[in-house]
Amino acid sequence: MPLHIIDIFDVARKEGQLEGDISLRSMPELGAMLASDQGDVHYIVEGLGVIRGLPAVRLAVDANVTLSCARCQENIVCPISRNVTFLLVKSEADADLIPVDEDDDNEDIIVGSQSFSLIDWVQEEV
Repeated sequence: MPLHIIDIFDVARKEGQLEGDISLRSMPELGAMLASDQGDVHYIVEGLGVIRGLPAVRLAVDANVTLSCARCQENIVCPISRNVTFLLVKSEADADLIPVDEDDDNEDIIVGSQSFSLIDWVQEEV
C-alpha cells in the first residue's frame, strides 16, 4: 500500500496516531492556488475511538504557504493551522442520514475507507 494510503477506520478503532510531513508539491490542486509550492504541511492524525456512535479521528495540520497579494503582487507567507474532528461513515448515503441539527460545529462528517488518501484529505483541509 502506498505510504499515504491508510485504513482510516483502523486508525480510529485502534486510537492510533500518524504524524509526518507532506510536500506542497505533492498537492497539485493546492499548489495551483499558491505563489510557490515550496515547503511542507505537517499533519497529525489521531484516532479517537467512537464519538456519537461513529468512528472518529482528529486531523491537525500546520503549514506556511506563500500567496500572492492581490493588491501589491508581492508574495506573502500565510500560516495555516487547523485542528478538526471527523466522524467517519461508510458512504454518502450514511452521511445523508445524519440530521443537520446533530452536526457539531467542531465535527465534520466524511466518508472513510480502508484505502483513504491522506494526501487528498490534508490538501482539502489546508
